[in-house]
Amino acid sequence: MSFTTPITLRGPLRHPRQMLAEQEYGGHTSIHDDATAERLGLRAGPIEGPTHFSLFPPLLQQIWGQAWFERGCISSHYLNIDPCDGAKAEYLIASARTRVAALDIEIRGYVARMLDKIAAYATVDDDSLFAARAAVGATALNIADVAGAIGMETIGEIARGLDAMVQSAAHGGVWRPDAVRLHIQSLGMVDQTRPDRTGEATILENLRALRLATGAGE
Repeated sequence: MSFTTPITLRGPLRHPRQMLAEQEYGGHTSIHDDATAERLGLRAGPIEGPTHFSLFPPLLQQIWGQAWFERGCISSHYLNIDPCDGAKAEYLIASARTRVAALDIEIRGYVARMLDKIAAYATVDDDSLFAARAAVGATALNIADVAGAIGMETIGEIARGLDAMVQSAAHGGVWRPDAVRLHIQSLGMVDQTRPDRTGEATILENLRALRLATGAGE
């Protein structure tokens, strides 16, 4: 699944339509009606949850890809309805930027730890690598799931390819410890902080060809 929605963390304030203002049950209107909401102590009738949650999937899919739909989860707890003027919107946007920056640092630290962990498997013997294949695949998947969120798409793709090789072997495919090691070593070779990243395409192309030769899917 993919979206054509432009991805941005900041844009014009939206004014979603209230589609449940006339909703009734038990002989009275629901909390989505302004008058009913005010009687319950809210400032206005809240916009229904699905409208809020529909804003997240395009961004989440861009960051985590198909993994978001297979293993992702999002939840929220609403405290009150707070009409948002321009000044408060600016404050919320600035606060969100601070949290996003902190999250970026946290994810980079996590990816670095996972890369160190998986690098250790490149030096073990063939039997030990085979015995640890499930852990190798799980660590690679952990890297792949979040690398795109911090601009490490190449590392994410290599990690997904590594997991694909492990999964292929687990389902009767060919186990190639040399190819697995090459994927692990390639994770350490890619430096996505360098201005010149022209060599990354060649690395990815060669690894894809290797997986194709061994019968491992993407």
